[in-house]
Amino acid sequence: MSENIERFPSPEEIEKLKKKAERRAKRQARKEAIKKWVADNKEVIIGSIPVVVATTTKVVKGVKRHKNYKAEKDLKDLYIYDAHLKHYWKLKRPLTPAEWFKVHERKEKGERLEVILRDMRVLDF
Repeated sequence: MSENIERFPSPEEIEKLKKKAERRAKRQARKEAIKKWVADNKEVIIGSIPVVVATTTKVVKGVKRHKNYKAEKDLKDLYIYDAHLKHYWKLKRPLTPAEWFKVHERKEKGERLEVILRDMRVLDF
């Protein structure tokens, strides 16, 4: 028997192919409408490009600044540097001011930071 037997598509496959062709036709019609609008409104587009570019630049810079600020804040709040071991300990959550006070108090008594954080159950392994 030949392995290159042509098979007819099932009704479901035919329906999928029809929908795909319809979507392709709609997309093509939208592209043509956009091309026509651009050709008819070149002056408006040329005048608005600087505004769009400036606005986009401001938005991107703001988002980037916020992202960097959040990363820096998370780094500051969720990691504690242990100078004795020269190692950063990752926390499950930021410490409260009362917990920071306990940490400093116990460190002054000579306890290791790792032991303090484990006792407080805030280390993230």
